[in-house]
Amino acid sequence: MPIYEEKLICPLAVRFTQDHIRPQFRDGRELEESFNQIEAKPGKGGYDFILEAPFPAIEIIRWCQSDTDAEDADVQHWFTLDNRRLYCLQRKAASMWPKKCAARVEVLYATSYNSIKRKDTSLSVGRDVSIKCSDHNEHWDWRAVVNRGLETRLRRVLQGISEKDMAEAEELVSSDDGKASIEKLEDAPEAPSMLSHHLQDSSDQLSALVKQADGASTATGLSDAGSTGGSSPRSVENVEDESVPCDDASAWYAALHKTLKGTWTGSKGETYDVTEAKEWATWKCVRQDAQGSRKMFTIWYDAQSDCISWGIDWSYYAKAAEVVEQPGSLRWYDGKSNKRQSRFVWHQSLPKSSASTGCQNGIAIKTARFRRKTEF
Repeated sequence: MPIYEEKLICPLAVRFTQDHIRPQFRDGRELEESFNQIEAKPGKGGYDFILEAPFPAIEIIRWCQSDTDAEDADVQHWFTLDNRRLYCLQRKAASMWPKKCAARVEVLYATSYNSIKRKDTSLSVGRDVSIKCSDHNEHWDWRAVVNRGLETRLRRVLQGISEKDMAEAEELVSSDDGKASIEKLEDAPEAPSMLSHHLQDSSDQLSALVKQADGASTATGLSDAGSTGGSSPRSVENVEDESVPCDDASAWYAALHKTLKGTWTGSKGETYDVTEAKEWATWKCVRQDAQGSRKMFTIWYDAQSDCISWGIDWSYYAKAAEVVEQPGSLRWYDGKSNKRQSRFVWHQSLPKSSASTGCQNGIAIKTARFRRKTEF
């Protein structure tokens, strides 16, 4: 059974679960930079545009939070724990108002509502959020932003915005907010796989190098026919052999998969048989205890945090860098605890030749920092 379903929803219909956020992601990237990289692609259904962001799709859940200010009725809304990514998407959608924008989201089938409640710090039922900068705080509420400068009908007319456009945009947000089930949300168009992105990046690198080589040949007066002095221009084949850098992302995943798959043993004698699933960077794991009872669950790799999650709610996680650098042992950490000591360890018998997996192909081992899928 899948753990989520990809759908489309207007990001303005999704709510925050934090009262404030930082202006950078955990890897140091500025939110402003990511916002500027969001592209608007042709829409489908009732949406004018679909927003394509440089970060993974946000995860959303249907949840009810009591409103202490009594501005909202105590009903369910769509919420996310990916607050910084939602902020970037809302800014882009608000900048295009009253055009109707959608974002690709992962709607979770099940989650721990108690866990969400513990992590929720919003004081406004997720309607707004504060951005904590070094010397000041910025307040974000898309409702105030889209109405700024459009308070009167005359101002809207001067900007070429009709009353119908405004009403339809507001109705779309309200409609998406009121869709109480996954089935009622618009299906997301098929997206290019992560592997396709990696292959495209590699292809782009090759094209750039070929152009660079061609330019160098032209500048030195060399042609494809070569020269009589024994020095010939670099051909496509030579570029491919000598200059194209290794696709680190694909190589990293290959090393991780090679190390992770197989049979592992827990402290109580139980075994865990890990095999690759159909979805990219996802594995099926069959647990069998000493009495022979079997249970299957999913483990998956999150490139953003460089961690592996056991199940759908990050109850336990492993650091991918540790898996590759220390083959033969798999340390699982408690996703609900701030302790850095592993909760339990799996062991695997590996050939000695596998011990150097993490050093092959010049893979750069990234320093893993766990964000527990919440970006806290």
